[in-house]
Amino acid sequence: MKNIAVFTDLLYPIAAANGACIREVSKVLEGKGYDVHYFCYYPENGTENITEKVHYIDPAPFLKGRGATRTIFKKLRSMLIIPFYPIGYPEQAFRYKRCFDEINKVVHFDLIISVLQPVEAAYACCLLRRKQKDIGLVLYELDSITDTFQAAGWRRHLYFLRPLWEKYFYKKIDHVIKLSEHRPFYLQKAYRAFQNKFVYTGVPSLTRLQITDDNAVPDKEGISLIYTGTLRKDFFSPEPILKMLPHACESERMHLSLFARGDCDQIIRDSTAYKQNLISINGFIPYEMMLKKIQQSDCCISIGNRYETLIPSKIFTYMSLGKPIVHFFESDTDAALKYLNRYEKALLLRKNDDPLVAAEKFISFIRECKKKPPISYDEIAVRFKENTPEYTANIIEEFFE
Repeated sequence: MKNIAVFTDLLYPIAAANGACIREVSKVLEGKGYDVHYFCYYPENGTENITEKVHYIDPAPFLKGRGATRTIFKKLRSMLIIPFYPIGYPEQAFRYKRCFDEINKVVHFDLIISVLQPVEAAYACCLLRRKQKDIGLVLYELDSITDTFQAAGWRRHLYFLRPLWEKYFYKKIDHVIKLSEHRPFYLQKAYRAFQNKFVYTGVPSLTRLQITDDNAVPDKEGISLIYTGTLRKDFFSPEPILKMLPHACESERMHLSLFARGDCDQIIRDSTAYKQNLISINGFIPYEMMLKKIQQSDCCISIGNRYETLIPSKIFTYMSLGKPIVHFFESDTDAALKYLNRYEKALLLRKNDDPLVAAEKFISFIRECKKKPPISYDEIAVRFKENTPEYTANIIEEFFE
């Protein structure tokens, strides 16, 4: 039996986006007989998962601080660690390494798979390469540190450090799994030396989901809408749905549940939709609970962005359950469009569409979806093969050959 170590950030009980993706791939590998151990951050609520195969990385003391103390530490550190940018917490990489070294004495790992976010996890792999020559190293790039939007503020002047660190990672690591959306960027001459290490795949969120709750069925009273993920003023602003919802409710009774975090709470609370009790604000919830909430909904909301490589992974979870999806997009470069255009239960609305017109399209779409037969997971999985965790798991298996 082969032993695999996975380096990620938040995993249990509430996974961050990277943690959720790598967990789906790891489940497939476990089903194939591999022994998978996870090295991840302590959960934000302090609740630990009781399993000997999840090893928590203790956050640095300054990460635990609050208020003025935390702010002062962050400002001081931001100046001291400039040469490490975009690595924000170099000491965190050593925590990954120490924790791994301790467990490896007993388990004897054959392969390490590290996500790129947090960057500290990738750095930890490179530190381990110095002594662990016989362990295979895989970098799983669900995010790129170069083929992405530039950071705001003073960090934009440090962008030149990103490709330097990226190439350092590529020299140390054996295999790099990238999302297909990044292929054009990494075919550039600057990355020619690493082409034999690159393998491309899709976001692995299209998975056969088992909902065990008998009550996980849509509410028959009115139309229930759901949004899961991040809400940010600059990327994933909820304003289009906030403007459309009051108009849509003139024709049909409906309610939107937001299971999200970000910086948009005040925008939501100031909206007419919120004041009319058409919206409830909830934080992130455990993955299994989130699936039940999605299953109970009639329609899923997706909010796009202008970047052609930034894919909202939740659309594949929505499609896994055969749910209707209403996607608000800003431009034709939105990465989700090429997938949703191939999914018959998707409505695409521009963010600047007139709210009244958008509401009319939305109501018509919901009524039409109720007439359509369910879409089976098998049908969707064939159509979006690269987005199944099995596809990525098969790639990882080849690394052992």
